[in-house]
Amino acid sequence: FFFLRKPEDRSTPFMPPLCLLVSRMALWRTIGLLVLFILASSPCCTSIPSEVFNTEKDEIQSNLAFFDELFNSNNASIGPLSNRTVLQYESSNGPLNFTLCHLAVFLNNLEVPSFNGIRQAASVLMALHDFNTGNDSIVPQMRQCNVGEFKLRFTMEFVDTIREPLTASTGLLNILQRKNRRVQTAQNGTLVQAYPSGIIGAVRSAVTSPLSQFGSVNDLVTISHASTSDELRSEQEYPLFGRTIPSTTADAVAVVSYFREVLNATHVGVLYANDVFGTSFARSIQTEAGRGNSSISVTLVALPVDASANEAMASLQQLNVTGFRYFVGILFDRDFRTVMPLAYDMGIAGEKYLWMFTQSQLQLMNSPLTAGTNLARAVHGSAVLATVTGNDLLQGTRFYDEYTSRFSKLWNSEVGWKYLQSKLPQTAMTKDLIEGSEPGPFELFLYEAVVAMCLASCDAAEKAGSDFFTANGLYDSFTRTNFDGAYGQVAFDRKTGDRRGDSARYAVYNIVSNETTFNIDATHQQVFKKEMKQGLDNIYSAPRQMVWETYPNEHFIDGSSAEHLFMVERKHQQVFEKEKKQGVESMYSVSRQIVWNAVLNRKFIYADGTSNPPSNLPPLTEDSKRISATAVPLSLSGVAMCTSIACFVWTYKKRKTKVVCASQPFFLYIICAGTLMMGSSLIPNSLLTFDFSQDILNRSCISREWLFHLGFVVTHSALFSKTMRIFKIMVAGGQYRRIKVRPLDVMKPFFILLSIALIFLIMWTTISPSAYVQVPIETSRDRFGRITSSYGVCIWKNDERKEFWQACIYLLQVFEFITILILTYYAYRCRNISTEYNESTWIGLILWIELQLNGMLTLLVNFLISDEESYLTGWSVIIFFFCISVLLLLFVPKMIALWNEKKEQLEKEVRRAERLERLRRFDALKKAQEDEAAGITRGSNALLALETPFNDGTMTEENNDQTDDGDEGYGMKIIASLDDQTTELHQELNVNLSETLSENELLRQSIKSTKAAIINATSLYQEVDE
Repeated sequence: FFFLRKPEDRSTPFMPPLCLLVSRMALWRTIGLLVLFILASSPCCTSIPSEVFNTEKDEIQSNLAFFDELFNSNNASIGPLSNRTVLQYESSNGPLNFTLCHLAVFLNNLEVPSFNGIRQAASVLMALHDFNTGNDSIVPQMRQCNVGEFKLRFTMEFVDTIREPLTASTGLLNILQRKNRRVQTAQNGTLVQAYPSGIIGAVRSAVTSPLSQFGSVNDLVTISHASTSDELRSEQEYPLFGRTIPSTTADAVAVVSYFREVLNATHVGVLYANDVFGTSFARSIQTEAGRGNSSISVTLVALPVDASANEAMASLQQLNVTGFRYFVGILFDRDFRTVMPLAYDMGIAGEKYLWMFTQSQLQLMNSPLTAGTNLARAVHGSAVLATVTGNDLLQGTRFYDEYTSRFSKLWNSEVGWKYLQSKLPQTAMTKDLIEGSEPGPFELFLYEAVVAMCLASCDAAEKAGSDFFTANGLYDSFTRTNFDGAYGQVAFDRKTGDRRGDSARYAVYNIVSNETTFNIDATHQQVFKKEMKQGLDNIYSAPRQMVWETYPNEHFIDGSSAEHLFMVERKHQQVFEKEKKQGVESMYSVSRQIVWNAVLNRKFIYADGTSNPPSNLPPLTEDSKRISATAVPLSLSGVAMCTSIACFVWTYKKRKTKVVCASQPFFLYIICAGTLMMGSSLIPNSLLTFDFSQDILNRSCISREWLFHLGFVVTHSALFSKTMRIFKIMVAGGQYRRIKVRPLDVMKPFFILLSIALIFLIMWTTISPSAYVQVPIETSRDRFGRITSSYGVCIWKNDERKEFWQACIYLLQVFEFITILILTYYAYRCRNISTEYNESTWIGLILWIELQLNGMLTLLVNFLISDEESYLTGWSVIIFFFCISVLLLLFVPKMIALWNEKKEQLEKEVRRAERLERLRRFDALKKAQEDEAAGITRGSNALLALETPFNDGTMTEENNDQTDDGDEGYGMKIIASLDDQTTELHQELNVNLSETLSENELLRQSIKSTKAAIINATSLYQEVDE
């Protein structure tokens, strides 16, 4: 049949040289149709009855090497090798024709005995035997291919890659050289050297990459059970590649979900092996971490494959510089054993740190580390995120129970063990390596890979209508294959050949080590939830209605272990609905939401021995911005309150003085109380920066509004009432009538304004009270992006009543603005009244300042509330100036006036004392003159003669003051000199008398000019006092 295919059909995997020589295609088509008719009429190509199948099954059921021996026994008759070999077997019921396909399986650790290598090889052979015999105990779909028209069976051979791409590529090239050649050496036993129809493997992505490329060139489908790199998703480079393990994209979703949902991490460092797998995995984690509202900052650090100690130290130093506490290690076993002890010595592993490893380290479950070493100490309390494995998590499921039971029966038998030894290059292995062991990390995926290849081959044969099908047909059948696997329904992406992430389960395992023991257990489980999301998938999907139900895994036994596990059980069939628009199908993808649940009675033990995860980052160090922001309002509040109290005390002490009496002390008391309330409103405002309970902070927000607005209304209502009282008195004085205005008469506006303010505040507090919201300062961040400082902002508590909250603010502002306007009006009307008895000038200045401050406050509330630092500082400064402007402009002029009054009184007392002193001296001189005149005869040295107008010969204080009639003779003066020897005394007296006369003249003029004012003032004081 090979020679009858069309040469121009490039999808045909085999092209014999003879076909290339033929140019007339019509002739070959005619001959081909004739031969096909003859073959179809022959008995060997008819359907095999079921009773014949049962006989054949009985004959080969106990012989694991049946098809290996069948191939080797016909070496001489087999023509040039291709990926299909048709052989006839003479059974007891007659001849049976089998189409043998060959698989090349690339694994690790085959030449050197190891637990994982032996178990994986045994798993592949068991999968082939189950398919060849139609054993459906593990996978029910196995029997479907054995009851059909085509007798498709498989053989296989193993190649040990030793984890090296060159070694694997060389092994594959050697196998590919068999094409179109005869079997070179007659083989006996179970080793088959046929040309493959497909490739299984390998483990490392770096090894699988060249295998898949070589296979694609030679029309071979490659299915990997362990290579997860996203690089293998490329349709151009790897057109015939598929895998039964989820890609690193699905793994990254699980890793990021664990850090985000369970650990609340914000920063993660990733140390990855610098190859195809490690690079792809690390980039997938970084991409997934950047999605969503709560993104995680990821720092990638590359590690050379098979790194030396110095190279490892350099990479670890880069991790250490980040300051992170959570790390992901994407390492192979050799790098893992090199890096982690160095990390422990460097201090970035162990207590206060958490490391998470990938599937590669899951082999520690079966090959534990030596307890008490630095490597064991470094990984103590760390995690391994991998697909589910082990009895504790899978026991109780149909697939796992049947798999482990069949594996034990098949390979613990003497026949089975000898057959396994015959297929492997290492024959010195002993059965105790796998006896009583559990499946390894990739073992179940490997079994599923072989099953997928076999079922896809059957499907491709059925679609082709013969045993011969193309590689493209096989790959298409593979992507459409569905069967019951270890974790439920196995399904593949139609475009990339990847296993769908929702058809696998994951677990996070906890590594616990001490000085004597080492174990790795799982302690939690995880579930997937599905929700629809429009996006890109493949052209075969459309809006998918997916119904999923999850259930807790109840099959846990003591000593079992999974810290976190994706538990996905499909209860309903997926329904695919296709929509076509303008000839193109709509493309949708399904987003995954992962929820992590703890397994009952299981706790994750971290490196410090507790169940509390370490901090993601070093302790947060707050800067001084918060302290300074608190100090500003508290300082300003203290100054305003102390000033208010000082003014209140001063008013009380000076309440009987003329200046204070004229300023109405009762209203001054109210003004001081109002400014005290406004100043105290800064205290709850500053409390918002402290770490109090939410209830206290909410009350602080409400009390701030009450204190400020009430203080503002009290202060300005008092000013309004005070100004109105002066206005009424002066209006009555202008009408030349006597009026008596008591404080209670002008308190009505005060109570009205206060009542309106109380109504607004009560409605505000009752319906939509202010609440405290801590708003971070975006500009204050440390190197990890953490906010080191924040401010409290008082805004609406309920978003539904946000409009009412804002309306209350606006109404209060409008009300206070109207109060200021009314007060401005009355102050303007009183502007011409003497400022010695009212403060209209100063009140006008206060109102002008407050109008500016109100405008600034409105802008602050409406436009700068998002700038927390500016808002808090601006609010405090504005309220402070509200208080200080009122106090200073009202009380400082009064203090100055009172001080000037006292100064004038003091100067007057000084002048009076000086005049009395001069009178005393004159009296003494006069008396001395009289005494001398009475006892001494007048001569040439006669004493000074004084002329005085006083009739009684005496002088009093009243006589010393000059009158206003201009009589200059009032007082005394020198009229003659008694003796020339008294010249000096005469001169002194003349000077003194001249000064006295000058003072008297000035006093006379002053008294005359102020006489009328004093008379008027007396009547006004009486009215004010009344």
